Amino acid sequence: MSTKIVSLVQEVLTHESFSPYGRIISKPQTPAKLAFDEVESWLLPFEVGSAAQLMLNRFHKGSGLFSVLERHRTVTQCFLPLGGIPFIMVVAVSSNHNSDQIPKPEDLRAFLVKGAEGLLLWRGTWHSIARFPVGAPYIDMGFLTDTNTQHEIEQYKEKGKIPKLTDFLDLEKKYKTVMRIENYN
Repeated sequence: MSTKIVSLVQEVLTHESFSPYGRIISKPQTPAKLAFDEVESWLLPFEVGSAAQLMLNRFHKGSGLFSVLERHRTVTQCFLPLGGIPFIMVVAVSSNHNSDQIPKPEDLRAFLVKGAEGLLLWRGTWHSIARFPVGAPYIDMGFLTDTNTQHEIEQYKEKGKIPKLTDFLDLEKKYKTVMRIENYN
């Protein structure tokens, strides 16, 4: 059986459409919970299983083809674009972050995220490893995760040690399918 390529249509990102996967990080419409002189603060949900890890990632524009997804069992993850560049985020929901449930290619959704918005993914949300910059050769992002999850991923990549906090799914191996972001290039 040969590998097939399945196109993902970019969807408009709204709070409602993204709610099964996480939340949009933008200026909330609700009143600030804390206010100090000229500072307004809105609290956002963020869960970690170990110490928080702040990173800077650069995602380069590629072909828009991918097959590998990951999900994290103990941490929400936060992606904050720097420089106002829009990007595409591919996600699939998991009904339970501790289940063995894996998505099928038709379960994936591709959201176009404005460069002035970030995303917070719920624990267990399947997502592509790449972020896909739109209209630029790359996008820099502030990335918030936890140290144990990041360390396990690095050990997996460097030494092949199977992680316990992160699951990987290769759609090409499982379903003989490669995904393509439609109208990406």
